[in-house]
Formats: sequence, structure tokens, C-alpha cells
Amino acid sequence: MTTSNPPSTKPPFDFTSPRAWFIFCAVVLGIAIISGRANNDGTSAPSLPSCNGEIAKCNAKLGKESFVASAPAAIVEQEKQRLADFTALLAALREQLGKLDSM
Repeated sequence: MTTSNPPSTKPPFDFTSPRAWFIFCAVVLGIAIISGRANNDGTSAPSLPSCNGEIAKCNAKLGKESFVASAPAAIVEQEKQRLADFTALLAALREQLGKLDSM
């Protein structure tokens, strides 16, 4: 009697790292934006202008000395992380658009 090995339960991509999730989501969002599709919950997908707007909001908050001085350190760090995330997402979206333009 021949026994076969059960199928592998390991996913084809390692989603255990936050960076891998971010890259995956950026690519998926880029495709959704480029194709003009909305998110599953009915809201519109982020676009280049909305990313630019969020980056501007983060920069405005972090540029205010009163905000940085009076807000808890965790809130300031959260705002810095939002800025980094939106900046990276914007770069990923621009890269995806550049790839489409070169096709």
C-alpha cells in the first residue's frame, strides 16, 4: 500500500513579517487603484491624491511645535509611522504606475 504525503499547508508567501504584509497590501492597493476598483467595504480605494493629502496632514501635525510638545510620545510616534506608511505607499503606487506606462 502506497501512502502519499498530505499537501503542504505552508502558504506560498510568508506573511508573518509586517513588511511582507505591507508590500503585499501596497501591490494589491496599487492594482485596485489602477483598475479603478473600490475596496470590498464599498469605500473607494486610496489614490495618489489621497495619499498626498494624508502625507500633507501628517506633515502639518508634525510641523506644529505645540502638537509635538503637548501630545503624548506614543501619538507623535504614531503620526510619524503614518507618515512613513503613506510615503511608502505613495512610492509603491508611483512605481506601479510607472510599470504600466512602460507597457
